[in-house]
Amino acid sequence: MHYVRHVRDVHREWRPYLCDLCGKAFKRPDALKQHNIQRNLTEHQTVHSSERSFLCEICGASFKTRSIQRKHIANLHQNPRAFLCNFCNKRFNTNYALRRHMKQHP
Repeated sequence: MHYVRHVRDVHREWRPYLCDLCGKAFKRPDALKQHNIQRNLTEHQTVHSSERSFLCEICGASFKTRSIQRKHIANLHQNPRAFLCNFCNKRFNTNYALRRHMKQHP
């Protein structure tokens, strides 16, 4: 049983487990999980750095992490002002800005 699982999981070429951020493919779900743990640690460490190596190709703004860069592009360039206030119909670029605005309404 262990041998069959080993051959299936290690010696096959099929890599069905994909990282949703970098696209790297893995043969086993535990390998993807370990990759995500290391990726999260690396990304967290960049938050404490002053380096901003991820640039927005549209406006040139710089970011510490790729995920923040992608959020910026999605919220400001691809789908701007997507968050609507149901009370006054003002629109905001982020859910955070909308929630902050909602505190103004009774």
